[in-house]
Amino acid sequence: MNADNENTHPGGEGLCYEERLPLAWQPGDDAVRTDDHVQSLNESLMQHLEALETHPDTEERSNHPELLRLERKIDILLATLGRIRAAQLPMPAATDIALYADGLAWVAGDDGSLSVGSQGSVALYLDPVLPDPLRLAGTVERIGEDDKGRRWVFLRFTDPGETLRDAIERMIFRHHRRAVAQARSRHRHD
Repeated sequence: MNADNENTHPGGEGLCYEERLPLAWQPGDDAVRTDDHVQSLNESLMQHLEALETHPDTEERSNHPELLRLERKIDILLATLGRIRAAQLPMPAATDIALYADGLAWVAGDDGSLSVGSQGSVALYLDPVLPDPLRLAGTVERIGEDDKGRRWVFLRFTDPGETLRDAIERMIFRHHRRAVAQARSRHRHD
C-alpha cells in the first residue's frame, strides 16, 4: 500500500490498495455481465474478508486469553484449508495491482485483448485463505507505462452495486489505516 498515494500507474480516484495478487482477465462482452449470483458471491467474499481482517482491539483480546487461543486455532485451520483448496485449484499468475473503489489497475504485460475501450472482467484473488475470486466487470479506460517500463491497465468497473462498492472502500481504508500506522511505528523507531 502506498500510504501517500503517489501512484505510478494509471489508476482511479482516491485511496487505493496496492498489492501483488493472482489476477485473471477475461475479455469480451459476455464477461461484462455481472448477474445476481456473481454479485451475491462478491458480497459474501468481501464480508468474509472483512471478518478475517477485523480484529478486536488489543485490550479486549488481552482480557480474554482463551478467546485469543481459540482465534489462533481458527486462523491456523482457515489457513490450512485455504492452502489445501488453493492447491487443488489452478491459480492465475500474481501481478501488481491497485484496487480502487471505482476500478482496478494492474500490470498486464503484452495481452493483445487489452486496449482502451475493451470490455471484460477480472477475477482477483484477494486472500489465500479465501481462494474464491472477487469478479468485477468493466471497461478498459486507460493503458500506460510506469517508470519501470511496465504496462499498466486501468479497468473502470461497470456498476458493482452500492453494497460491494462500500465493502471495497472499507477494505481499502483498512489497509490504508494499517499502512499509516506501520509508517508511524517505523518513524518512531528510527
